[in-house]
Amino acid sequence: MLPATCLGGIVMGGVADCFMESAAVSNHDLLIAIALGSLQFGVGFWCFTVATRYIMASEVALFSLTESILGPVWVWIGVGEQPSLLTLMGSAIVLICVGAYCFNGIRAERRLLADSRRFNSG
Repeated sequence: MLPATCLGGIVMGGVADCFMESAAVSNHDLLIAIALGSLQFGVGFWCFTVATRYIMASEVALFSLTESILGPVWVWIGVGEQPSLLTLMGSAIVLICVGAYCFNGIRAERRLLADSRRFNSG
């Protein structure tokens, strides 16, 4: 999955280049872009890429939805921009669905583990 993630970044860089008017960037903005690209996005995508080794890709996709939930929250906390009521309601719906999916998955896994212990001991 790592080559696919890298290729996706390169392709999107090329697409973004088509819409740029000027490539002039101040040193301050360049440092912020490097920090965001290597730390925030780089570490996050690395975690998702590693996660696909241990859980199904569909579950990784569900967990990636939490980014759309937390994005407005971080902006609210960091900048003070209050999200709209619809944004908060949509985020709550997604969070409840992902949480319920995870909770059901944990219960099913515990049930399978208990059944296998019962089967092996008997």
